Amino acid sequence: AIEPALQMARELAIEPAMQMAHDTVVLAKELAIEPAIQMAHDTMALAKGLLRTWEGGGASREMISQYASEVTLFSSQYGVQSYCAENIVGAPRVYPAWGDSAFAMAPRTYGMWWRTAPGAARTLPSVPAIPSLAACDFVELRFERPVIPVAIAVYEIYNCGTMSRILARPATGGAWVVLWAAPAEAPRDASREFLPPLAPVEFATSCVRLEFDHRSSPYFPLVDAVQLRGRAPARELRSPSSVRSATRASSPLSRASSPASVPATTPEHIATATPPSPTAPRVAPSIAWPQEILERVLWFLRIHDLLVCANVSQNWRATVDYLLGGPRELDLRPIWADVDDRVLALLAPRIGRTTALSLDWCHSSSGGATSQGIAALLSMQLPMLSCLRLASCSLDDDVFAAIGRCCPGLQELDLRACRTPPRTSWQLGGLTELRRINVSGTAITDVATEALISANGNLEHISLGHCMAIVRWGHVLATIAGRCPNLRSLDIWRARTADTAALSEIVLSCPLLQDLDMGWCRGALDVNSVLECLAPDTELRRLCITAVRGPIDEALLRLHGTALEQLDVAVCDVAADSITAVLVACPRLQLLDVSLCGLVPDAAVARWRSAHPAVAIKRCHDANST
Repeated sequence: AIEPALQMARELAIEPAMQMAHDTVVLAKELAIEPAIQMAHDTMALAKGLLRTWEGGGASREMISQYASEVTLFSSQYGVQSYCAENIVGAPRVYPAWGDSAFAMAPRTYGMWWRTAPGAARTLPSVPAIPSLAACDFVELRFERPVIPVAIAVYEIYNCGTMSRILARPATGGAWVVLWAAPAEAPRDASREFLPPLAPVEFATSCVRLEFDHRSSPYFPLVDAVQLRGRAPARELRSPSSVRSATRASSPLSRASSPASVPATTPEHIATATPPSPTAPRVAPSIAWPQEILERVLWFLRIHDLLVCANVSQNWRATVDYLLGGPRELDLRPIWADVDDRVLALLAPRIGRTTALSLDWCHSSSGGATSQGIAALLSMQLPMLSCLRLASCSLDDDVFAAIGRCCPGLQELDLRACRTPPRTSWQLGGLTELRRINVSGTAITDVATEALISANGNLEHISLGHCMAIVRWGHVLATIAGRCPNLRSLDIWRARTADTAALSEIVLSCPLLQDLDMGWCRGALDVNSVLECLAPDTELRRLCITAVRGPIDEALLRLHGTALEQLDVAVCDVAADSITAVLVACPRLQLLDVSLCGLVPDAAVARWRSAHPAVAIKRCHDANST
């Protein structure tokens, strides 16, 4: 059975058949049992089916190669025009050069530095029913022409190896399918055309999603372009019935059989189902099931089916609650592909006592939870909810109204990179207990920001990075200075008109400030004047002043003898002697970024790394010098 499968694959030169044939040989050599024979038969069936499709439809068997034509969704980006997500569109502009380039796409963070910073939010605990997800960022791409994917080339130019998953969505609709997944690799000092082996599929797609895990990356990873290679379908193909769940692709059940092949069950279906025949065999009651087996069986289900099973009996309901962690603290980000409005409707009556809820990423450019579904979920009375995360979701004023009306005890609100319709008012009236707010990368206005800060005088962590719709930064910063004496972290990354006087007032009036990010504030901001306001016993532990204008040598003197742990002075006008003094005078320093500092020679960086091995000193390699 194996030899004919191999021969068929070689004759047709069909990559999916070749891959399956290879897997067949490996399995046959290791096990020499029936699964190998079955895989060989599957290989032949796939090869013959593709041959009939091509010959019967008259479509060309020539490979179609195309670069991404549009970025439809992303979780973060380093810049607005430089280092932005849009740079991934089109053919490579930097590759095969290796190094840092503003013409490529870079995420906002890398490594563990942002996760260990004083302003970092805590990680919600995992629960038995939801697998972990090794991804920190994502980008969704659209291609002009749907093709049956055979290969996807990712042109990485710096700190390669952070890719963790590649997914595709059928052009005719349906669930996301994992084409490839693997742990992040160790970076290499070279660019590459990354061509991972894709899982064989039979559907056409024009929508691809890349997920990145850069927690181990030594510096910002950069991607130049993405190319989709495939064959045109001979005719319009239906969404395949054997689509595997994107979130359960690594589970044993999803490899053995397809959850999507089982008809979806909803409460309406249960209510209208035909009663079983009296002669039909009876199913053993759930009480007869050993609890460990019941938990194990339910664990394999996707979130929608799991919530439906909670209606079977009290025992099953209790088991589902256990698998979902109570649900006291529920993080649905790892299973974003399974979460839609149906799931939210089933979840709504079960979160009355939930204290933390994360719907991060539970929306994509082609489906997922909608703003209407999220608003309906949050319209339930949630008096115990203290943490709500909606990063990269689609939101509108109805969602914001529901948050303000039904979540009065909310202390943490994360709206990073959320998408909102034009002219959204961002009215979050009713929230007065917030301790942490993150609206980075959103279209929130200065009026809405001032109102939100004014109503929450106990704010400790404020993230306003990349908020390009805020114009009156002076007013916003003055409001923070006057209303937030307990402030511990402030992120105003790329605040175009940051006001020196207002920032100085924040430093003076917020003695607990530990984390200050004013990178790329390239207006009239005077960093020297701001840092002059630091108290001798300042608690500042992280300072980011990337790319600020003017010399900063005088400002760095204010940091001597402090408990500073992270310092980012990349793209700054600073002398090497000033950096040397900081390394000596700040014994707790762990991270120092001096990338693209024109006055700092490479020889000085080498000396610092030798003299201070406990400090991670970052110095990027410029692709233009390759």
